Amino acid sequence: MNPFDIMMYLGLAILVACVLIFRLKKRHGFLDYFVLGWGLQVLLSLPAGIWQAVTGWGFLTMGSWTSYFLLPMAGWIFNMTGMSVRILLGLSEQKLFDSAGVMGLYLLLAFIQGTVFASLFAWRYMKCGTFKDWIIVGLGVIFLVNSLMNVGFCWDVG
Repeated sequence: MNPFDIMMYLGLAILVACVLIFRLKKRHGFLDYFVLGWGLQVLLSLPAGIWQAVTGWGFLTMGSWTSYFLLPMAGWIFNMTGMSVRILLGLSEQKLFDSAGVMGLYLLLAFIQGTVFASLFAWRYMKCGTFKDWIIVGLGVIFLVNSLMNVGFCWDVG
């Protein structure tokens, strides 16, 4: 199984977990909202992936019409980190995939950033109980802008 398949299935599992938690449980705690925070990050990273697929550079390695559908979901974790992690590491396209150590550090920072966003979302949502809160909306806007600023970064390693 290639890394893109793993990322795609992980993203889908997060989204399914969100649906199941909120359909099956009557009461929700911090962990439930934390999972929802991760689910929202997956969803908010999809516009960057769709933009990449529509501009066509996803065809460089996938080579078929299915890349229009697979690229946005498979690349959610790279689009989720956006420009912030890349600037933090000072990465270029080539440097990211030259060694497993750099890729491991990249994924660790992606996990840390995602955990911070999900925790902030869960904390605030438990406090106010609505998406109409200015802090939640602000987190979403910051996340979306960070993700879209990374659209030109070619994480496609095929």
